[in-house]
Amino acid sequence: MSIQSPRIAETIRWVDDHVVKRIMRILLRVGVAPFAFALLETTGRRTGQRRLTPVGNGHIDDTFWLVAARGVRADYVKNLLADPDVRVKVGRQWYPGTAHVLPDDDPYLRLREIVTHFGRLRRLDARALESSIRLGHDTPVTVRIELESVEPRNERAPVRNDIRRCFHGARRAMLATTRGRGAVHWTPATKPASFREGVDG
Repeated sequence: MSIQSPRIAETIRWVDDHVVKRIMRILLRVGVAPFAFALLETTGRRTGQRRLTPVGNGHIDDTFWLVAARGVRADYVKNLLADPDVRVKVGRQWYPGTAHVLPDDDPYLRLREIVTHFGRLRRLDARALESSIRLGHDTPVTVRIELESVEPRNERAPVRNDIRRCFHGARRAMLATTRGRGAVHWTPATKPASFREGVDG
């Protein structure tokens, strides 16, 4: 079976959406993902809830560039078309910005220009993106996000607090199981922030 077949392409896309991106989303939220990647936050066009999508790092000066492999069919592109106010997380820093879809921009040339600002891992990610475009027979599109200047912020404390809450919650669950009290039910006050937020992209 050829790798160009629809079944193989669909399988690769499913693995990317449900395995690779889920893992990368967790690493980006904690702030330990490689610098080649970033996290895009949009507002769901139907639910109004925040949606987090891992993307290749395109932070250059006061602009964030990205190439959407699925073009305007991508959910996050549909979201930012409905509401262009977005946020981008690079490293441990969130940047608010305004997104613009550029249908007349050449996404392949833009992608090559973006990767010149980053290292080898980003270039490998760009090649994977181009392969995904070929497999899916999609029409990619360029997105430009004009970033607002922000004060540097250390997010390590909130991350440590979430990890601490998760650890104590797991310990309580183990103790409850050992003592035969059944499952532990989270309350709004004790539930970790990472569980309270909707993060499906």
